[in-house]
Amino acid sequence: MKAAMLEGINQLVVKEVPTPGCPEGGLLMKVRACGLCGSDIRKIRAGNSHFHYPVLLGHEVTGEVVESDTCRYKAGDRLAIGSIIPCGVCNNCKKGIDNLCQNAIYHSLGLYEDCQGGYAEYIALNRNMVENGPVVPIPDVLGFSEAALVEPFTDVLNSHDLITIREGEIAVVVGAGPIGAMHVDLLRSKGVDCILADISAERLALADKAASPKYIVNSSKENLKEAVGRITQGCGADIVIIACSVASLQAASPELACFGGRIILFGGLNDKDKMLTVDSGLIHYKQLSVHGTMGSCKRHFTEVMDLLAKKKINTDAYITEMPLDRIGEAIQLAEKGEVLKVILIP
Repeated sequence: MKAAMLEGINQLVVKEVPTPGCPEGGLLMKVRACGLCGSDIRKIRAGNSHFHYPVLLGHEVTGEVVESDTCRYKAGDRLAIGSIIPCGVCNNCKKGIDNLCQNAIYHSLGLYEDCQGGYAEYIALNRNMVENGPVVPIPDVLGFSEAALVEPFTDVLNSHDLITIREGEIAVVVGAGPIGAMHVDLLRSKGVDCILADISAERLALADKAASPKYIVNSSKENLKEAVGRITQGCGADIVIIACSVASLQAASPELACFGGRIILFGGLNDKDKMLTVDSGLIHYKQLSVHGTMGSCKRHFTEVMDLLAKKKINTDAYITEMPLDRIGEAIQLAEKGEVLKVILIP
């Protein structure tokens, strides 16, 4: 089969590799679409401590079952799959935060030899993935590329579950990539007025078309703190979401929040950037809540699939389809902000 193998840092090669067999108790799926995720681009560019090269990445996967050794699914079933495979029995799983499973079998497709990712023509799901993981049927009203948006939307939904969100509040979302647009989409559905900020006019235009924030701030031309102050009449935003992997923006997030505000640090940082200097006085005296966020829970997949099936999201405005052969070009387009969300078609 054709696959995009990562053979080292910045060494991504599309080549022929053996097609996996159907695992005992699992299934073999023909990959129909796989989203290109920013976290995968970071792994391609900087590596990962879990890697044993070569690596097959891709965790926003949809496809069609071609062979099954489980009674749960049959050949022809259309499925979307997630990347965190919880155990279902640890304390965190019992508390409903299975995204933080203490015994997670896999934390991401592609990080483990027996859990390869979806940048390929086929993907094998073993028994653990089928029985414990987020594997969700795709309704007939959704195409494979649309359903590939489910996984990133679940991550956004999980982060929103961590905070109180009230109708009429103002949120500032910093970072106008696909994740930033998804934050705006879900917040708007709850009656929140959104400020979307980025230094790229191109990114802002793409995200505006997809998610329609109430306010746009090009922070390469206008000071972000001053813009938020102007829009909020000096109060600051009720909700601050840093939806990009920039340490300085995470450190400055308390300055954008109102008293009693809530902050979500969504974008992951590389190891060399993860230590921050933050004004703890602002967090203390403004009584701010600061939240990290990690992946999503199994229940989020059903919620988001239902949301997309109801056509509440303008999925067409997110998606740029490209063949797997052009994954190198796709990465460059994503990094330049010339596309919102690339969906790779093997």
